[in-house]
Amino acid sequence: MRKEAPKEQKAFYHSAAWQKCRSEYIASVGGLCERCLSKGLVRPGRIVHHKKYISAENIQDPTILLDAKNLEYLCQECHNAEHLNENNRRYFVSEDGRVVAK
Repeated sequence: MRKEAPKEQKAFYHSAAWQKCRSEYIASVGGLCERCLSKGLVRPGRIVHHKKYISAENIQDPTILLDAKNLEYLCQECHNAEHLNENNRRYFVSEDGRVVAK
């Protein structure tokens, strides 16, 4: 089940400031997935990812939200890998096969 984004995050992602930042960032990296490109693969990007995740504590911080140094353009596969790695999982499978919340 996908977790619903807080209303502050939804508002940010619909803001003119984010739309402009996002478009400019995509153009600046040529529209390609940066992680794939670093491995010599040429794949189109799909999602502008915040390296430092947006949280309730930093939702008003433009250095987190709109700074190109905190952004990365990723294809869907790389973005999924970022959010599904072991350190980010909210659940894991125990030794006895049960799904357990962290």
